[in-house]
Amino acid sequence: PISFSKLVEKELKINLKKGYTVSDWESRPFNKKQLDYALNDVIHLEQLWKSLSKNLEKLKRTDWVIEEFDKLEDAETYYFDPNKEALTNSMILGLNLKEQVFLIRLYAWRRQEAARKNYSKEMVLPAKFIGAFVRNMKSGKGALLNHRRVPDRIIEKNWETFLELYHEKPKQEEFELLNQIPPSPQENPSHDALMEILYLIIKYKCHKKNIAPDLVVNRTNFKKMKADFNYFDEKLAEGWRLDMIGEQMIYWLRNRENLEISMNNGQFTMKVKS
Repeated sequence: PISFSKLVEKELKINLKKGYTVSDWESRPFNKKQLDYALNDVIHLEQLWKSLSKNLEKLKRTDWVIEEFDKLEDAETYYFDPNKEALTNSMILGLNLKEQVFLIRLYAWRRQEAARKNYSKEMVLPAKFIGAFVRNMKSGKGALLNHRRVPDRIIEKNWETFLELYHEKPKQEEFELLNQIPPSPQENPSHDALMEILYLIIKYKCHKKNIAPDLVVNRTNFKKMKADFNYFDEKLAEGWRLDMIGEQMIYWLRNRENLEISMNNGQFTMKVKS
């Protein structure tokens, strides 16, 4: 991954001035420097496309890019589980049932209010205050008003709504959601080290072929594979990523629960226990 200005500089040897990135783009009329800045983001695109296409053809990776662009046309690429924020919140496992349900409802209310008002979720309720509300609702409004990190205006504006969300009895669908909470990962230093070795091997292969590792392996999904033996990032076993990291690596990753390493006579061996 690289910024547009760095990419233009690398491919076309043209230095773009980026001083107007944080300019006030809502003001009118634009001044000449703003217009020059905006134009520089588009006038080099054709030349840049030609340069990149030439490099891709030389490396025989044009099909790799087409494969990635095809994914951008797939609606599944953009799917986001609306309850993921709540279910993966680090505090949820330490809460009682009532607090867990309230946490789920608070995130849902925040999301719905943002959509209704066409605001960002942070404008409705900053995420940094959610934990304070969940942990202090049982102590009442006074406890929250005395909480030095939570602005009084947020409490006064939303207290009645939050109180209703807190005391309403859990619904069946909420119980079903709670069953989806990921279990607390069990620490296994040897397994963690082994997974890091696998990642470093992939990283090494990427650097040998001059490809950013983050384009090949999604670190979030890799961490999920580390924590959950039942999960595997299927994108790694498809198309150009499979060509890139190889069938052997896919076999090791799929069988990581039974993978072991041995080092003898200067040789490093990795195999799946039968």
